[in-house]
Amino acid sequence: MHRAGQLTAGKLQEFAAAGRFEEMVAALSVMSNVPTAIIERNMLDSQAEALLVFAEAIGLSWETTRSIMVLAAKRHRRSTASVNQAMPAFHRLRQSAAEQILDFHRMSSRTARSH
Repeated sequence: MHRAGQLTAGKLQEFAAAGRFEEMVAALSVMSNVPTAIIERNMLDSQAEALLVFAEAIGLSWETTRSIMVLAAKRHRRSTASVNQAMPAFHRLRQSAAEQILDFHRMSSRTARSH
């Protein structure tokens, strides 16, 4: 799907709207080049800062990011009330800073796998 150019922000929103959590995690993993275990662990985090970073680093809009966060909250039986409170932080985050943080996650996951 990714190689065929079909893995897009629109596809992520489609997965989120349909409640397709596993597909969404796999798609985020492919799009961000971060292992699925790290993506899923960050989906469990009620604060969701890392999820904001992943979304901004790969260029997702707030609407797509919000859809992902809502699905993650529902999946893990958390209130979705805090999702809209994350919007200012998402808009303050620069893509270049998010990419640097994402690079750190990539390096730390490679280091962990090699040990």
